[in-house]
Amino acid sequence: MGFPVVVKLGSATITHKSDVGGVRLGLRNEAEVREAFTAISSTLTQLGKRAEMSGVTVQPMVTDGVETIVGMTRDASFGPLLLFGLGGVQVELMKDVIFRASPLTDLDAQQTMRGIRGAALLTCYLGAQP
Repeated sequence: MGFPVVVKLGSATITHKSDVGGVRLGLRNEAEVREAFTAISSTLTQLGKRAEMSGVTVQPMVTDGVETIVGMTRDASFGPLLLFGLGGVQVELMKDVIFRASPLTDLDAQQTMRGIRGAALLTCYLGAQP
């Protein structure tokens, strides 16, 4: 995978991982990844939430682009629903998300991405790369 990487808390119950110190950015080597795991675990222990940690995810660090969120849930009436929107703090601040019934066709996926208010940010807005 290479470096730099991001370490993110894995938890089915803690939604806002950065609120509990569960996201560590720009890690440059294996030692920093191990330290991040230990720090996340220690913080959760101090908060009395260590049992809610199922592990961590290690991903390549991305510095360009627009952060998005993709999620899925199972609704009792509609079945599997896909969520898409602007990610990071924008998902809470702007609540710019859209839900679609699954499965999606490629056309459904394109319409979903174009259906959020911030869709222009995903294209060539102000000369940015799509």
